[in-house]
Amino acid sequence: MYETQNKRVIGHLAKADLKSKKMGNLFIAITIILAASLLMVMGLFSGSVKLDMQRKLVSAQDVIYQNVNKEQIGNLRQDSRISYMTLDKLGQQMEVDDYIIWQVYYDGSSETIKTMELVEGKLPQQEKEVVVSKAYIEKLGKEAKVGMKISVPLLSGETEEYVVSGFIKAVKNSNLYPIVHSKAYAETGSALKDIRYDALAKIDGSTGMSQAEFLDTVRDIGEQAGVPRAQVNENNNFLETLPEGKFTGNTLTMAIIGVIILAAAVMVIYSIFYISISGKTREYGQLRTLGMTRKQIRKFVRREGMILAARAVPAGIVLGGIVSFLIRPGGFSFTRAAVMAVVAFAVILLTILISVMKPAKMAASVSPVEAVRYSTYTGESGQKKTARLQRKITPFSLARMNTARNRKKTFITMLSLGIGGVLFIGVMTYAASVDSDQYVRTGQFQLGEFTVSLSGNATQTARHGAAEVQLDNPLTREVEDEMMEIPGVKQIHKIRSAYVSYDYKDQARQEDMVTPFTKSEFSELKECLTEGALDYRELLSGNQIVIRANDQVEEIYGWRFQPGDKVTIHYYDGEEFFKTYEIAGAVKGFKDGLTNGWFLLPQQVLTETLPGVDLTDTFVVETREGQRDKVEEPLGEIVDAHPQLSMSTLRQQEAQSRDMWNQTILILVSIVLFIICFSMINLVNTLISNFMSQKTELAMLQSIGMSGKQIQKMIIGEGLILAVGNIFISILFGSLAGYGVCRLMENLGASYMDYQFPLMYCLIYAAVVLLVPCVIAFFMIRRFRKESLMERLREV
Repeated sequence: MYETQNKRVIGHLAKADLKSKKMGNLFIAITIILAASLLMVMGLFSGSVKLDMQRKLVSAQDVIYQNVNKEQIGNLRQDSRISYMTLDKLGQQMEVDDYIIWQVYYDGSSETIKTMELVEGKLPQQEKEVVVSKAYIEKLGKEAKVGMKISVPLLSGETEEYVVSGFIKAVKNSNLYPIVHSKAYAETGSALKDIRYDALAKIDGSTGMSQAEFLDTVRDIGEQAGVPRAQVNENNNFLETLPEGKFTGNTLTMAIIGVIILAAAVMVIYSIFYISISGKTREYGQLRTLGMTRKQIRKFVRREGMILAARAVPAGIVLGGIVSFLIRPGGFSFTRAAVMAVVAFAVILLTILISVMKPAKMAASVSPVEAVRYSTYTGESGQKKTARLQRKITPFSLARMNTARNRKKTFITMLSLGIGGVLFIGVMTYAASVDSDQYVRTGQFQLGEFTVSLSGNATQTARHGAAEVQLDNPLTREVEDEMMEIPGVKQIHKIRSAYVSYDYKDQARQEDMVTPFTKSEFSELKECLTEGALDYRELLSGNQIVIRANDQVEEIYGWRFQPGDKVTIHYYDGEEFFKTYEIAGAVKGFKDGLTNGWFLLPQQVLTETLPGVDLTDTFVVETREGQRDKVEEPLGEIVDAHPQLSMSTLRQQEAQSRDMWNQTILILVSIVLFIICFSMINLVNTLISNFMSQKTELAMLQSIGMSGKQIQKMIIGEGLILAVGNIFISILFGSLAGYGVCRLMENLGASYMDYQFPLMYCLIYAAVVLLVPCVIAFFMIRRFRKESLMERLREV
């Protein structure tokens, strides 16, 4: 077929060939659609989350400059980099029964930075006017009406009466109820007059900055205005919507997932094209006898791939766009979707070109003579002949021989099937290995199910805060004994800390905590050392102190505690006094979640410094197995009987942690199921292609006495060989991958990882994979029996 002839003939032949092989091409099209849609979803998901958050934060501040004075407010207003600024005052919170009230002032008239949403009435203007949520009025047991009067308790023990001028939207599932005052009350009212303002600001051009640029800008604005860095509180939700400007862990994760998806798509598409071309060897030979060159054969195969891509990729892009919209409607952007559609089309097109490269070369290498003699029973060229003169012929042995004749096709099919299986078993191993109880046990809940600590009301009303409350510590031995008498309580762990303030660099009388450690814990402390040097004898002298979490210090303040420097600690034991220490060193990871504050001292030294002061800060109540629910009510009654105490429960933390964990696993499983779809499509296509290419041979076997039931067993046997190979690869390598991830997570400090073999998920996966060949064989045999034996023999 000469090049000078009609150049469109190859395209016409490709289209005609695709029409004649609708079933096989359907599987290829479905695979391409899935690959394109998954790429669209993965490409849009991260951006849609950020865009959704940006849209939600359009009326939120970019940064808060906290606790600023009038001079600093004036300096901030003069900075041209701030496009808008408003003020608020956040008073003290007060616990009342099972909820908390919060005296605040917001400039509710601002739409640029919307601090609250007025749903009824008007904003407070007069000194005694307030706006609250209707949920708060319901807590008071009253009917919510504009103009009603409410009495609100203060931490001083007094009450104030206010007129409700309007109602604001309540925060769902929150027990914190703000009482929003007027500007007049913020200046002169007893609950707010002594509290400094916070400045909420929008930064000009912030949405176009990288994270590093944004942080540099807001911190430089604060520095120029005289606001210490510790009082610069950037909006972390907004910060996360900005580009990171570097290759991060999240970027790497998305890249790995993308590569895995592409690898799975390439493998499956390659496998399907390989099987398809193997089954059309005679057709290519016939085309060669008509004069088609090898170059034209390769072009013919590529053209089929491109036609399939042109038909399937748009459908995949549309499907991916719809799924992305349904997942995150608020973050969907047609512009981003259009850009991602172009990228997905290009990637899938390249994937198909790579996938058909080898099959096209294989098709072009077939000579007319080889094509005429070719049969699926011929197998791979160059295969060694057996020396055995006789074999045991059974349906299963025939199935095994058929599979062995084309080992390459069998290997490719098993490998493409195994990718999805390995990922599925690996993900389910990871999910099964997470100890859900340990996962939610962060912080002090590592030790028990309830924490009983000093009440916020008590510490805020005391002049010297928690340090003063500890002088007459409500966490007494009597309270401990009373708790131990509750049936189901196993043990009470005590957390001890001294409430102090410190002077260092630009921080003066900054509140913090000193946590004691025992001699037995010193070896663990030394293992966590990152800076400086520690000597227990020197620490016992009472002249040295240890720093923890120096990385967090640097993140907040912009500097680190340096070994060798001096730091002054202010104590209170009925009288204020201070002591200056040399910083001996800094540690990282020492009793994280159980240790509070920046400072660590030997228990003996801290006891000598504050003699007679009970430094107990928290009781962590550990219950016996299955007794947690029975303990909660009587424990709550004991806490209620002591107004200076408050209680938190593991149950409250579980609700938040488990929701987040379930979402993570759902995303991982969804991605893996997409890839498993590729595998199942490949398995179904392989079985059907094998059957269709063996119709003539099966007819010959049937003509010499093979029964329909034996043929069915042989076909099922071929499928089961592929399925068993897939199951072996999936379980072996999937389990190893899952085990490796678990060990890695444990080394990174994930104490909640406890390797568990996912037996149930393996059995479910194996059952599904084994069931597919049986179902396919059943339907193909039914179709096979509709044709008469003579009709099938004529095709020989």
